[in-house]
Amino acid sequence: MISQVKYPYRYTLTKKEFIFQKPHMTYHLMLSDIIGMIPYTLPKNELQHPTWQHYQIRAKALHVVSRNGTFEKESADLILPLHPRMVRALAEMDNFVQIGD
Repeated sequence: MISQVKYPYRYTLTKKEFIFQKPHMTYHLMLSDIIGMIPYTLPKNELQHPTWQHYQIRAKALHVVSRNGTFEKESADLILPLHPRMVRALAEMDNFVQIGD
């Protein structure tokens, strides 16, 4: 459906899954496992990209592929910088309910 690259990260959204890749590690989320997504405020000492905002994605299960192998984390949080276009695509793909603004 949509793919974006923000060096060194790569984001891919299909009809069933969201994949986040960074050097030497890949996070694989099934859309059916995503519980919610909320904006995340970085600590003051970390730089924020002017367009990309950080989000905290809560999932029932998160599959991680690294040099050490593949494993699954249950009840996991993933904090990522996301472009507004990717946020809109995620919201359209899953049955998210917007709370607040």
